[in-house]
Amino acid sequence: MIAPNKENNHLLTEASLFEKYKIISDNHPEYWSSLKNNILNIYEKAQFLSINDVHTSIKLIEMNQGISFLPIYITKNSNYNISVINTKILQAPISFTYIYSKKENPEILAFIKSFKKYIANEQL
Repeated sequence: MIAPNKENNHLLTEASLFEKYKIISDNHPEYWSSLKNNILNIYEKAQFLSINDVHTSIKLIEMNQGISFLPIYITKNSNYNISVINTKILQAPISFTYIYSKKENPEILAFIKSFKKYIANEQL
């Protein structure tokens, strides 16, 4: 879970974060439908704010406007003023990244290999 980098947020319980903040959702199309249902099953009063752009979501989180679930490779080792909080009650979603190409040449294959290596290293 990604939360504002407020001094005491790391001390709050997961439930307190869901009560304090709106959940910025729909920024990654693969997992939000089921994740919303999972959240509402546990936190019935959870409120969602639909933002379909990851970077806008991050900026809103930096401005103390909400929390979200984003792919970890986007936020890990970044200069964003946010906190990554491991959830204990909800299972963090799994995100997928796809690469499409019209052509297959050595440069594209090298890029795909480098990108896969980057993603694998960021998941550690």
